[in-house]
Amino acid sequence: MNVRIEIDEELSLYCDKLKLKHIITNLIQNAIRYNLENGEIKIKVQNDKKNEWVFVISDTGIGISDEDKERIFERFYRVDKSHSKTVGGTGLGLAVVKESVDALSGRIKVKSQINKGTTFYVILPRFKAR
Repeated sequence: MNVRIEIDEELSLYCDKLKLKHIITNLIQNAIRYNLENGEIKIKVQNDKKNEWVFVISDTGIGISDEDKERIFERFYRVDKSHSKTVGGTGLGLAVVKESVDALSGRIKVKSQINKGTTFYVILPRFKAR
């Protein structure tokens, strides 16, 4: 598997480290788990001009249907039931990721095509409002 990482040099974010670690770890694990054998993962982290921190992770894996995209953040929902036994997991990962993103006053978006791959965008405010 090929992994490409691009991180801005002047990167800053002030938030709960454990929540952020969970978000990043889960999304990377899923990109590995649902990718193709010789697939690619791209990770990009940057500050944007709106004073937000952006984490983007893309894979070239199995993808998610439009119907499933509407439900992936529900607890216990599994997109690919045929992979459930081979790749493991409880169906809680993305639900907890969404809860963590919400707790950090952020947003999460997903774009995906079946058999082409998936991209998740996590956008968090760089500084907590006082």
